Amino acid sequence: KDGRLNSEEMRVFAKFTGFDGSDEAWEKEYKMLCGEVFAKTEVGLEINAFTRIINDTSERGCYCRDVELAAMVRQLGATTFVGAGNSVSGGGGGDVSLMPVSRAAIIRTIFHLCDTDD
Repeated sequence: KDGRLNSEEMRVFAKFTGFDGSDEAWEKEYKMLCGEVFAKTEVGLEINAFTRIINDTSERGCYCRDVELAAMVRQLGATTFVGAGNSVSGGGGGDVSLMPVSRAAIIRTIFHLCDTDD
């Protein structure tokens, strides 16, 4: 995990929000999203930029309700949310079960689940 979401990793999230366009359409969308949060497409989105996108209720953002975000976590196969620790499954390290947690913890978990490269 490199702490940034590249185009391929961000597309995993986008599919959960309903994106089903072509590769070309996704590249345009990814460039637009990166531009909205002043991120370089070749570097990727870091957690704060990803959070801004998810919390943006305007037409430019990808706002999701907490219940939708929690469903994404489950669909991505996690059994815990990222809390104070760094892992997204199995006990310890500040993780908590899939009980009610903060929106920030849910967003961090999705980010870490999507961030699959080194």
